[in-house]
Amino acid sequence: MIKKKRFALILTVFLAALMLASVSFAYAEGEESASEEPLREVHKVAVGEKTYCFFVTNNVVMTREEIDAMSDEELTAWILGCAGLYMKEANCKDESHKAITAEAWTEKGGRFLLSDDDIASIRGAVPEDGNPYKLYMDLKVSDKPAPADPDEGDQGDVYSTYKKVSPKLLFVVVATEADAATPEDICEAPARKPEKQPKVKMPKMPKGSSGDMLPEYRTINMVDRSGKPVEDTIQDGTPVTLEWIEPSKHSSDDSSFIDHIPGRYAGLAVILGALAALIIILI
Repeated sequence: MIKKKRFALILTVFLAALMLASVSFAYAEGEESASEEPLREVHKVAVGEKTYCFFVTNNVVMTREEIDAMSDEELTAWILGCAGLYMKEANCKDESHKAITAEAWTEKGGRFLLSDDDIASIRGAVPEDGNPYKLYMDLKVSDKPAPADPDEGDQGDVYSTYKKVSPKLLFVVVATEADAATPEDICEAPARKPEKQPKVKMPKMPKGSSGDMLPEYRTINMVDRSGKPVEDTIQDGTPVTLEWIEPSKHSSDDSSFIDHIPGRYAGLAVILGALAALIIILI
C-alpha cells in the first residue's frame, strides 16, 4: 500500500513538472514569434556623443493619395512607423541596451529627417498599374529638437545612417491603389545588382611617333663615322645557315702560351733566371 502511494506521488510530481515545462515552452515560443527579424540594419552610427544601431522590419508601400494628404514631417513619421524603425545603443548585442522606437526618440527631444531629394522623389512619383516607383533611402537623425525658427538656417547637428559597407536603411514603394492591395506580389524589393564598371579604352599610338613605344618595337637607324647609313648585312629573305660548335671541344681563345706571360719573352727570361738561381742555391 505504501509503495502504491509513493508511486502515485512520484507520477503526480512528474506530470506537474511536464505541464509546467510545456507552458514555459509555449510562452517562450510565443515571445520568439512576436519578435520580428529586421530586414535591414546599420550599425554604429554616431549621433551626438553616442553611437546607435538602426533596424527596420518592413518595406513601406504607399499611394499618391496618402502622400498628398501629409506634410513632409507627417510623411517622414508615417514612413518610419510603417517601416518598424527602432534603435539600440551600441553595442546592440548588450542585453541592457533596450530598443528605442521612433516615437520614443522624438518624445525625448530627438528627430528624424529625410533628405530634400528623397522627399521630392516620393512626391514626384507617378506609378502605373504593374509598374510602381521604388526608392532606397538613408535616414537623417538628430538628438536635438528642431530650432524654433526654421528660417534661421541652423538645423542643429544632423547625422546620417549612410555607410559604405551597409545597405540603405529604408525602402519605399509608391504604387497605385490596385498594386498597393497586393504588396507581396508587385511591391517586393528588387535584388540589388552591382553597377557595371565602364570599359577603359587604351589610347592609340599616333603614327610616325615613337612616343612611349617599348624598346623592342623601336627602330634605330645606324650610321657610320661619315654619317652615312650602314647597309644591312642581311636583307629580308636572305637564307641563313647556323652551325653549332660544342664549347667543351673547341676554344675561342687563339692566343699562344707566351701571350699569357707578363712581358712575353722578357718575362720568360726573368722566370728562367730565377729558377736557375734557385737550383744553384739548393745545390
